Amino acid sequence: MQNYSRPSLAIRCWIPAVVLVASARLLSSYITEHRDDFKDWIADGLFTLRNYISQYILAPLKHGYETIRYGKHTYSVMSDESLASDFRSLEDMVIGFAKRFSDVNPDDVRYRVEHGDLSDVMQVYSQEMQQPFRNAVFGDLVQAMLIQVQKVKVDVGQTMAALDKLLKSNELNFLLLSTVPATLSIYAAAKWLSIRISCN
Repeated sequence: MQNYSRPSLAIRCWIPAVVLVASARLLSSYITEHRDDFKDWIADGLFTLRNYISQYILAPLKHGYETIRYGKHTYSVMSDESLASDFRSLEDMVIGFAKRFSDVNPDDVRYRVEHGDLSDVMQVYSQEMQQPFRNAVFGDLVQAMLIQVQKVKVDVGQTMAALDKLLKSNELNFLLLSTVPATLSIYAAAKWLSIRISCN
C-alpha cells in the first residue's frame, strides 16, 4: 500500500505551478508590449461612457430643467413666423386676384381667407376651367391654381403648428422618457459588474 500512497505536495503542484508561471510571464510580457494599446482602450472606453452619460442622461435632464425654468422648447416642427408669412402671402394673393374681377373690400376678403373661404378665387377658377387649355395660356387659370397651392401650403402649416403645440405641451414627458433607457442600461451594467465582483 505504501507504493500507492498519495504523492507529495511538490509532485502534485509542479505542473500547475509551471503553467501558472509561464502564463504569468507571457501575460506580463504581452501587457508590457501593448501598454500603449491598453491605455488607448481605457481612454476610449471612458470617453465613450462620458459621452453616453452626457448625451443621453444629462443633456435631456438639462433641457427638461430649461423647459421648466425658462420655457425653452427643444422640439419644434415649424416657427410661428413662417406660418404667419405664408398666411400673409395667401391673403395678398387672394386680395390682388379678387380686385381684378370685382370691386371688393379687402377686409371682407381677408376675413373670408382667415376662415378658409376662397370663394373669390373659386368663382373665377370654375369659369376658367370651362376652357382650361386656352385660359392656362391667355387667362387666369394658372394664377388661380397657384393660389390654391398656397392655400394647401397654409393648411399644411396650420396642421404642423397644431402638432408643434402638442409636442411642446408634452416636451417635458418626452425629455424624461428619453433618459429611461440610458439610465436602466447603466444600472444593469453596474449591477452585473457588482455581482461578478462579489462572486469572485
